Amino acid sequence: MEIDNKDWFINLVDECRDIIVETEFASKDSLIQGRHQLGQRILQNKADFEREGIDDTGLVQHVAQSCKKSKRTIYYAIKFYQKFPELALLPAGKHESWHHIINKYLTEGTEKTKKLTPTEIIKAIKTLIETELQKELQAVNNGKIAINKSNVSFIRYLQDQINNY
Repeated sequence: MEIDNKDWFINLVDECRDIIVETEFASKDSLIQGRHQLGQRILQNKADFEREGIDDTGLVQHVAQSCKKSKRTIYYAIKFYQKFPELALLPAGKHESWHHIINKYLTEGTEKTKKLTPTEIIKAIKTLIETELQKELQAVNNGKIAINKSNVSFIRYLQDQINNY
């Protein structure tokens, strides 16, 4: 039975898509507003933390632990509010995701994690294995330890596997 072309089914799918789009938008917007309010609320008590001799790092750590949230979540909420004290100042408005806001506006000047290609990952693993083998052999040569044949064999096995990749 072919229902894909039936009017009632086409209407159902259109309405379901509308519901999905609207609820995803509302969810993203709610998260952004919540993070903004979180940053604002924490900063309202910054003077209290300073009076207690707690710096910004301590402020983030104490609030994160007490709220059972990551330090990163608290840090970005504070930074978000500082950078955009009014949500209307957010350049893309409500058309951004929280993840995009963090990456586009809140990580400036901080080191971003580079995504490695599989080839780069293999090269890094190969270098690490070679370094570990050299450490093992150097320790043996210095008389610090007796050669651990199983360690050396395992490292060489890993090298062979990577070289064959």
